[in-house]
Amino acid sequence: YSFFSPCFLYHLARPYERLVSAFRDKVEPANKMQFYNKIGSFAKRNYRILPNELENEREELSRLSDMVVHQKLPSDPNNPLDNPRGPTFVEFIKAVLIDGVMDQHWQSMEKYCAPCAMDYDVVVDFRTITRDNLYIIKEMGMDVERWGGHSNPTRSGGTKEAQWKGYFKQLEGWMLEGIQSFYAVDCELFEFDCEIGEFL
Repeated sequence: YSFFSPCFLYHLARPYERLVSAFRDKVEPANKMQFYNKIGSFAKRNYRILPNELENEREELSRLSDMVVHQKLPSDPNNPLDNPRGPTFVEFIKAVLIDGVMDQHWQSMEKYCAPCAMDYDVVVDFRTITRDNLYIIKEMGMDVERWGGHSNPTRSGGTKEAQWKGYFKQLEGWMLEGIQSFYAVDCELFEFDCEIGEFL
């Protein structure tokens, strides 16, 4: 390989960790407008539970909350949609499963990367990413000292098993089953353990 010849890479990550990592890094903090506008505002507006006396004001509260986020204003303690300013994990999952709000960061790998339709040169597994990246760098004839230490850090610093399981424990049974079904092909293709029994 060289910079002038194509090298098609396929990155594998355990679906549940990838889902939670995308939520924690892109959606939860409500500081990335691309994701707030795509799913954050929608998820809060449609799935945030409000006191009965505020239900008729949902649209106006949503508009005010969007203004707070976009203009980086202090949260209004009297507006439930400002607390928290980003969607909760439950609200996020509802928007994904019920409304089909998709993005490459949580779309199934089977649909996003079409592994059965493309002839990839290298498959990188995040479980062995350091070793795999070094292999790619060497195969492409690149300087290991210069390129070997590069990574793609997230705000969360990665999503460990205990962390993603903590988020999954917030979900109802139908949501867990929906996620399992959504990633079923990924789990079968790449032999990931996608059991949800411990959460039910």
